Amino acid sequence: MNRFYIDTIYPVHWPTHYTKEDALNAKKSAENISTAIKKYLD
Repeated sequence: MNRFYIDTIYPVHWPTHYTKEDALNAKKSAENISTAIKKYLD
């Protein structure tokens, strides 16, 4: 997920290209992280 952090939070001056597959992988990673944290907190 780190590769999405900088240019989604701060403006960058270089071209960024993300595919639909990149977005779906990032979403799945975020869901996995969220699930793990929720299990830890329960």
